[in-house]
Amino acid sequence: MSYFDNHRQTDVLSVTAFFSALLHAAIILGISFKLPEIGARKSTDNTLDVVLLNSSNNKVADGAELIASTDNAGGGTDEQEAESPLPWKAVNPSKIQSVKKVADRQPTTSLTPDQFLTAKNSELVVQRRPAEKTKLENLQPIKGPDKFNTDARQLERERLVAKISQAQRDYEKRPKKEFLSPLTKAHGAAEYLDAWKQRVTTVGNANYPIQIKANGIHGSLILTVEINRNGTLRDININEPSKYKILNETAKRIMRDASPFQAFPDEEFFRNTDILVITRTIHFLPDNRFASTAVSAPGGD
Repeated sequence: MSYFDNHRQTDVLSVTAFFSALLHAAIILGISFKLPEIGARKSTDNTLDVVLLNSSNNKVADGAELIASTDNAGGGTDEQEAESPLPWKAVNPSKIQSVKKVADRQPTTSLTPDQFLTAKNSELVVQRRPAEKTKLENLQPIKGPDKFNTDARQLERERLVAKISQAQRDYEKRPKKEFLSPLTKAHGAAEYLDAWKQRVTTVGNANYPIQIKANGIHGSLILTVEINRNGTLRDININEPSKYKILNETAKRIMRDASPFQAFPDEEFFRNTDILVITRTIHFLPDNRFASTAVSAPGGD
């Protein structure tokens, strides 16, 4: 390659580099940046102006220029629109979406005026009921011993005590009975029992019924007699009757005919005795004899 060829290539490269530097300088110096002024309201974001009115004339404007809380035609004396003195700040759309999602999750309750008043009244009732309940409780009488019931119980106890006392007095007034049996002979009643037995035997044989003799009736029965202190007959009871009614009636008649018996002697056995009770077996024997024995002897047929 010749010297001239090399020199020509160098010139072309230099010219190209010069124009390239000039183009870049023009691009860099031709573009300028300017910061937004403080307090500027204009923005590329879509905005909506809403006006809050303190008064309303209920007249709908045909060519409404602004959106307000109520209808109003006319009003206002300023030629320019009023602006907020505070700096305007653009709203981030992502924040609006997040706030909307939170609002959707929260339950909303819309109450009509009547429902609102009812709810308020309910709150007042709930708050007032404890006070009313306490007031009613304070008005109730204090529970204590019921004087009426106490007096009734006391009266019932007095009646019961009086009844027991009367029963005891009646028992004490009752005649004191002494039951005479073969075991009481050792207590001083042997002579009285022997005298009684001899008395009823004598009267029984003397008044033995002819009808019994004629029909050949015989048998036994057990009876009990009660004798008063003076010897009079108090009562007669048939404990075990005979199968022949005539024998039962004859035994009673003989006891009545034999009374009165001997009065109680002045002995220790009879001092506390008002009634003497004697139980014997009465026999109407086949040989037409009357007899009495102790209850242990065979009797009743």
